[in-house]
Amino acid sequence: CGHCKNLVPEYKKAATVLKGIVKVGAVDVTRHESIGASYGVQGFPTIKIFGLDKAKPTDYNGARTAQGISDALLAEVKKAVSSRLGGSGRRSEGQSSGGQDDKIRYQRWLALLVNSYFATRPLLVQFILRDTVARLGCANAASQGSFDKDGIREFLRDLSYGKGQTAPIKGATFPAISKTEPWDGKDGVPPKEEDIDLSDVDLEHVEL
Repeated sequence: CGHCKNLVPEYKKAATVLKGIVKVGAVDVTRHESIGASYGVQGFPTIKIFGLDKAKPTDYNGARTAQGISDALLAEVKKAVSSRLGGSGRRSEGQSSGGQDDKIRYQRWLALLVNSYFATRPLLVQFILRDTVARLGCANAASQGSFDKDGIREFLRDLSYGKGQTAPIKGATFPAISKTEPWDGKDGVPPKEEDIDLSDVDLEHVEL
């Protein structure tokens, strides 16, 4: 139908932005009726979000745009992370700040940050680049207002809402990310200095 065809470019764009973070898939339930029946699909197009309980997906009723789909799925990821770590990360009323629960929660967060930093940093960089390209395209924004605190604030605010004017970048492509070898933890070898003969230079008697 027309609604399904209009949704195709939007969910493909969302899948590109969320690659490596959330799996986005499409099923033609007119051909695979058993799948649609098992998950209660009644109208077209239907968007289901599979969380921690994959047997009980929830319906997505938000905007049928790449932005809306991406934001909703990222919100579900945050919920899943909080659920796996235990608790919301906030103290409930009456709970002491120095309690054992806070200590355990802090240790969990610390372990997560330390263990996942090197593995997730390249993924986050790629996600930011993909998100930028998907939302703005390969473009450059130039401020036309006053170069002061209020002017810059207004310029950045307009960009955040997608209202700022952009101009295409020459070349229209982002440079490729170079792969480098990780540091082995050893000291580097200092460059060899060239020996210069200064025997003919009189450094003690200088006339100005």
